[in-house]
Amino acid sequence: MVIAVNLLATFVIFCGLKLFDMRSTFSEPIRRFGPALGLVFLTVAIFNFLLKDTFELMKDEYVPLVVIVSMLAFSFVGFLSDISKRNLLVPKRKESRRRGRMSNLSVVAIGIIDALAGCVTGAVAGLSFVLNFGTGIVVLCSLILLQIVSKVASIRRYQDAFMSRRENITVLAVSLLASPITAILVNAWARPRYHHVGVLMAVAVGYLAYIGLYHLVLIVKKLQNR
Repeated sequence: MVIAVNLLATFVIFCGLKLFDMRSTFSEPIRRFGPALGLVFLTVAIFNFLLKDTFELMKDEYVPLVVIVSMLAFSFVGFLSDISKRNLLVPKRKESRRRGRMSNLSVVAIGIIDALAGCVTGAVAGLSFVLNFGTGIVVLCSLILLQIVSKVASIRRYQDAFMSRRENITVLAVSLLASPITAILVNAWARPRYHHVGVLMAVAVGYLAYIGLYHLVLIVKKLQNR
């Protein structure tokens, strides 16, 4: 069931991105309401499911500390990742500027960064299924909604940097496929060791809290612009 659900989640994300690619009318509700609905699922997953599971596996006094430290660490890593991408998206070589495209090395580097981000997301999804199947479902629903919107923004950003359609699709496919593969492997490793994964569960909560705050800031910025 864990394998099937994670593969299905990736397929749903691909379908959602295809709606934007086709400029379907169904993409507009996803763009407008997807982030807010994803934050609702994320809040329910954290406070109604994941924290309860984490408190069962760890001593109570350590859980808030691990969550806060991991949230700050992921924020710092995300900041460095965004700066690295920003530098890579600017053509450095003269021939790349003339041809109006990115260098192959920059495309590979961006693909690696996105693949690593997909691995982290997959690890969090895999851990969420360890104690409770319902927890994993709620976490996946939130990640699906938030990833569709963030991937659409990334695709447009890469297109503006003269990344070709084939390169864009390749980077997208690698990053999305990394998520279910990692989720399945992490879940298979953690399930028989669930008594010892309390710290990892707290780190997963910190990651989801970071993702939630990041998208909340984006929503607030959009409202301010309007």
